[in-house]
Amino acid sequence: MMKTFIYTSFIVLGLIGKTWAKENIIFLSDIHFNPYGLCKNSPCPVLNQLIKADTKDWPQILIKDNIVNYRAETSNGFLIIGLKNLAVITKQNNIHTIFLTGDILAHHFDDEYFKYADKQFQNHKDFTAFSIKTSNYIIEQIKSLVNNPKIFYALGNNDGDQPDYVKPSTEFLSGFAKTLSAMLPAAEQKSFEQIFSIAGYYSLPLNDKTLIIGINSNILSAKSSEKIFTSTLQLHWLEQTLAMAQEQHKHVILLQHIPYGPDSYKSAISKTNVMLLKTPIEQQYLKVLSKYKNNISGIYAGHFHSDYFRLIANKIPMISTIAFNSFFGNNPGFKILTLNDIGYLYSYTAYYTDLAIDKKFNWQIEYQLNAAYPGNIGNIIKTISTNDISKFMYRSAYSGNSTKSREPINIDSNWAYYACSITNINVSEYTGCLYNMRYKNNLRGYLIDYFVTKFQQLFIFGLSPEHLKLL
Repeated sequence: MMKTFIYTSFIVLGLIGKTWAKENIIFLSDIHFNPYGLCKNSPCPVLNQLIKADTKDWPQILIKDNIVNYRAETSNGFLIIGLKNLAVITKQNNIHTIFLTGDILAHHFDDEYFKYADKQFQNHKDFTAFSIKTSNYIIEQIKSLVNNPKIFYALGNNDGDQPDYVKPSTEFLSGFAKTLSAMLPAAEQKSFEQIFSIAGYYSLPLNDKTLIIGINSNILSAKSSEKIFTSTLQLHWLEQTLAMAQEQHKHVILLQHIPYGPDSYKSAISKTNVMLLKTPIEQQYLKVLSKYKNNISGIYAGHFHSDYFRLIANKIPMISTIAFNSFFGNNPGFKILTLNDIGYLYSYTAYYTDLAIDKKFNWQIEYQLNAAYPGNIGNIIKTISTNDISKFMYRSAYSGNSTKSREPINIDSNWAYYACSITNINVSEYTGCLYNMRYKNNLRGYLIDYFVTKFQQLFIFGLSPEHLKLL
């Protein structure tokens, strides 16, 4: 049965094009759309309207929801204006393909629903239906960016009808799969829906030479309570899919929400080595990726709301984009990737808008990869921590040149936590790198950090459990 799923999931999200040299692709992540922005009291009349209405009527219902601020969830006005102005850029670049690496729903989406929904809708069946409807609404808005869109999506930890980091129900996955599969030829929709409904992963061709694999990285998270069986099942499927791609001489692009390796932000503020994923299962995934690294053209991820790089298996570039949302104080943005026909990155252009001076989303170019960094993508990633120009560029672009960001990357004493995370993916490598950058020949600094960390753990983080609960 698993082989059948693997075979039938090699399907086309739109028409398979003839072999091409280059393609421009929109890369979006972390939209965090909030449909509850007009809700002040419970029950909320606006929410009840949204529950009952067709999504085509939502723009009118939410017409007054136009908040555009730092550290806020994405309002309807934010979403509509931002995408409308983005559509101009997609037409200029002849774009039909979109990478969407998760977290399309707002933080605490479930809590807000049960806080504001009318009593008659206070049940999980209606909440699941509303979660699907909201996800569908977001996809509809994104589809309006281009003609005949191909959307490749990775499930985020805030997406679905369950609490944060919990795998969505089969009902949600099945329902949302229908929205994604609607862009497929009719004969292939059922196959996609079957595999996506298992746990939110899938494989689809980008073209006749390159395969897209969407991974559910949330079930690997250190915060996930998901049983090991689910992540192991996905791992076996991933390995078989990569093996089949290799046999067919295809290259592979992976999309996922949570990256491999350390949590740079939490490591920096806690002065410890905080890892994102469960170490044993992460090591198994990294072993599989290393085995097929010559066939993997790149990995695209999100989650941090920031513009970061990582290097997997000393060869595979992992690339992110600043979030479309500004929840962590970053400026909102996206990237336009230029890939060749086997999925390798030629270059990209990073766009952003400075919310401090522009609330109308006049997207502007922040930088172009090949102009901002020297060399190819592999060398760029390997030399960021040692090349002063690259280091300056990386720190500036990390939050889209925002002065409101929560990220302490521009504090020199915290740079090691970010620099070491770029190429040191497992915990022992990361720990060793931190020691070499921060404490080598500096016993006094080591002791100060050790006792400060212990103080924070005992008296600050212990009294404030929400302090590290931002992702």
